Amino acid sequence: MPEQIFALIVSVMHLWGAAAHSGVSQSFMFISHMVIGLVNH
Repeated sequence: MPEQIFALIVSVMHLWGAAAHSGVSQSFMFISHMVIGLVNH
């Protein structure tokens, strides 16, 4: 489902921005690793 993957990446990008402003780097790194794993599969 390419549309679902694209929507997921977009939401993660928004979470990334929110986490960066909140200083929640651990959560962002965890989410990034999950997204990278999904993209690689």
